[in-house]
Amino acid sequence: MNHTDEAPFDTETAAALLRKLPLDLNSLVKSHIALRDGDKLPSLIKMNLVHKTSDENVLISEPFSTGWIHYFNMYQETKELTFDHPSEHVQGLLISEALRQAGIACAHIQGLPAVGKLVLLNYSTNFYSFIERNEPIILRAYSSFTANETSEDKNASFFIQVMQWGRVCADSAITTFACLSIERQKQLNKRLEKIESRNKAHFETKVSKILESESANGCV
Repeated sequence: MNHTDEAPFDTETAAALLRKLPLDLNSLVKSHIALRDGDKLPSLIKMNLVHKTSDENVLISEPFSTGWIHYFNMYQETKELTFDHPSEHVQGLLISEALRQAGIACAHIQGLPAVGKLVLLNYSTNFYSFIERNEPIILRAYSSFTANETSEDKNASFFIQVMQWGRVCADSAITTFACLSIERQKQLNKRLEKIESRNKAHFETKVSKILESESANGCV
């Protein structure tokens, strides 16, 4: 797979196919991905590929790719998230962060520049069964997103499954907007700041009018 190629399917079509497709064990047993209890987990993915500044906050491994499908092992500890009490299963919040990181990694694998950013537009996750702690977890991901040095900013969508022992325990559909350069990010931020400023002013005006009306009625 070359990120200058066109994806064989859009992400929505690929999601429907992946829901029916079992793990490619013939390929995975030859890879660095941990499948069974006792298998050694592979190295962490480079932290810049998941937009982190510390390896302690990285939750996915170096990928193994077959065509347009990318596999990662999921780690189960991060300094970013602290839970109120221990759980015998992997917490949903931890899974959600790993899914987010897998989406970012896929974007970079398929052409998002190192300085590129993803703006989250939609994040929908389904949980089907508990995920056991201290057992290998596999993320299987697909995206039709591609980019190169001439690409314009555009939407980037991802479909990612969380698997353990070959069963799908959760899946997620993520839609983002990819900003491919720092200059474009600055332009987008300026537009967003103007929109937010208008929204804030409009809301505060509405609240002020209600308070003024109540105050006037109270004086009658």
